[in-house]
Amino acid sequence: MAKAKFNINDLLNNQSKGSSTSEAKPGAFRIVNIPLEKLVPSSANLYGIREVEELAASIESMGLLHNLVVRELDGGRYEIISGERRYRACKLLYEGGNADYAALPCKVEGASSEAIAELKLIFANATARELTDFEKVEQAARMKELFRRLRAEGYEVKGRLREIVAGVLDVSPAQVGRLESMSEKLIPEYKEELKAGNIGISAAYDASTLPEDKQRETLDTYKAEGAEAVKKAKTRRTHEEVIAAKAAKQAKKRRCYYGDGKCLYADSAEGHIDHHDGFPCYSCCDYCNQAPICGNRC
Repeated sequence: MAKAKFNINDLLNNQSKGSSTSEAKPGAFRIVNIPLEKLVPSSANLYGIREVEELAASIESMGLLHNLVVRELDGGRYEIISGERRYRACKLLYEGGNADYAALPCKVEGASSEAIAELKLIFANATARELTDFEKVEQAARMKELFRRLRAEGYEVKGRLREIVAGVLDVSPAQVGRLESMSEKLIPEYKEELKAGNIGISAAYDASTLPEDKQRETLDTYKAEGAEAVKKAKTRRTHEEVIAAKAAKQAKKRRCYYGDGKCLYADSAEGHIDHHDGFPCYSCCDYCNQAPICGNRC
């Protein structure tokens, strides 16, 4: 049986049952026409605002079909949770002389924590628009951090965070793991390439599996040769790791006739392997006085 997807309303309902605060009940809202100057875009919005002019033309022709979703701030201002692109399009129309958009219909939601407000913002964008690869990476990382913060605030977030994020984004936990790898391990230079759309998500993931020094080594080659340079670097790194693992395993298994059957130089050989990119040492046995009669000599 498939697992039920995470539902933010269930989270809020469970929290409200055990809460004695005066915070508004989950789902409580009112519709209000709010002047443009009182609407504030969320500083937590990680999504790009694209094709505003096209949307403005559509709204001017068809009208504003969906309300904005906001939450009340101090000083009579309202933070936009969902609908910043619509807000900017309407503002463009107003500044162009169309007074019909001096105020916009908004769904004003009850008070909530910063983490809940940001999570709602992500939920509103996660499946409602075409995201760039960079936005997908940032979105997954931010969502995981928000769930972690909600747990710290006392909310009951059940299950493994990676699986919860995967359920929200409708992808596999393995895909979320790859997004996390890019968020946590990619050097800033590669992140900028991803943000600019100069590198695909597959090449970015391959780069994130390399150590930072190797990433920097491949960066210039990547700019000259493209994603194939990153793929070659990953393949070479994997090959070196396989060689090192095999050589280390062999070093531990060495046996000789001296020292109760154990090779006295196995540890030093393994150390050499670890520090020389997987290439084994061929001289350790030369220091052993039993080497001439040892059948396991390197």
